[in-house]
Amino acid sequence: MKINKSKTAYFLLFTFCVCLPFQTICITLQDAQELALEQNKNYLAEKQNLEEAKWNEYKAISNFLPKLSFEGSMVRIDDDSYEASQEMFKLPVMNSSGMPTGDYVPLSYSALGTAPNRTTFTSQLSLKQPIFNGGKLFLGYKIADLAHKQANCSLLSKKYTLEYNVSELYLNILRMEELIKIYKKQINSSLNQYNKVKRKHELGLAKKTDVLQWQVNLENNRISLDEAVNNQDILKSYWQNLLGYKNPNQVSYPEKINLKKFDNEIEDIAKLEHTTKNQKLNNILTKVRSTNADLKSIKFSKEISQKTYDMAKSNLLPSLNVQYTRQFEQDNKLNFKGDDKWNVAAVLSMPLFKSGTNLTEILRSKAAFKKANLKLSDTSEQIIIATKSAFYNLVTKAKKIENSRTTLENARENHSMINDYFAQGLVTNQELIDAQIMLFSAKMQHTNAYYDFIIAKYNLNKFLNE
Repeated sequence: MKINKSKTAYFLLFTFCVCLPFQTICITLQDAQELALEQNKNYLAEKQNLEEAKWNEYKAISNFLPKLSFEGSMVRIDDDSYEASQEMFKLPVMNSSGMPTGDYVPLSYSALGTAPNRTTFTSQLSLKQPIFNGGKLFLGYKIADLAHKQANCSLLSKKYTLEYNVSELYLNILRMEELIKIYKKQINSSLNQYNKVKRKHELGLAKKTDVLQWQVNLENNRISLDEAVNNQDILKSYWQNLLGYKNPNQVSYPEKINLKKFDNEIEDIAKLEHTTKNQKLNNILTKVRSTNADLKSIKFSKEISQKTYDMAKSNLLPSLNVQYTRQFEQDNKLNFKGDDKWNVAAVLSMPLFKSGTNLTEILRSKAAFKKANLKLSDTSEQIIIATKSAFYNLVTKAKKIENSRTTLENARENHSMINDYFAQGLVTNQELIDAQIMLFSAKMQHTNAYYDFIIAKYNLNKFLNE
């Protein structure tokens, strides 16, 4: 029998590929942040807000330039009015003394050249150039310019917030994966102990209560694992939404990170002395006051309110505009031929009385300006307080890692000793369960402490706009 080697090779390759375990595509934190900036809907909406502000600024600039418009009209009168304009009328003849002679001259509006056309076409160009409008054009441009800068700050703030949200979710997904591994190891350990105690009970070397205690412990661990898996699924759903994935089958999940690479930084922060810590905090607060995008945005809001208040006061000033009009035609034919004339007009307008509209607008703008001042002060204080809290939280998390490391070492040593004592019958079953629970809790706390520290680090960077 002749074997087709080519077909055999393809079959083996196909079998190998099918049998490969499914591998989840992973993504680095930096790539995840960049992907979120490209696909997140809220961030994309904020970018359109910046685009809108940019065009509003261009529109404000265009208000300084002349405006050219073409106007055309067609007027058609009704039949009765047109026929009345064509009727003859008698004009009395006067003598030298101004008395009627009794004679009449037949005339009509057509003969006098004053009769209207049944249809009249008018075409003209108008050019309007603003000269002075109480400073409203300049103030309008300044407001649009400030609004553009504010929109840019808002976009930066949205960027840093989105990057932090991606970082936080990224790390929480990795944290949950680590905790699930710990749960599974705990279940395996509990299962081994349960089987050992069960066999001893069958041999009459252990009590029934010992078996039940390990069974309860095992079931509790399984319930905790189920909860962790459910939480992981929820986090992954948030992940898909935050990064703007449209196809759930093409989602890339966080790539593992080496927690130990933060050890040097953790050690330095945990050992900060009081004076050094305050100095570092003051440097951070100084940078926040000068670089924080939210603070800059609210400062622009204050300036906008000031300009709006100035614009309201400018409504009390006169305005001057120059308009040039060139008429091409005004006759009964649409051919751009006919009466050709032009005129230039300078229009000066002075507001005298507008039923209190100008005054109420000034008072309203003044209140808005005061509100912006208060809001700037309050927001500044809140950001400074939040930055302090983030810094102190970072220091606390660093110290917790140092403490959890010592606790984990002690828990491992304690569990090893209790396990040996239990094998020798020197301790009770419950003492072994307690030692195992202590070790399990220490592992959880140590893992959580690492991820809490890294998240706290990104949270502080969010205020520094880094």
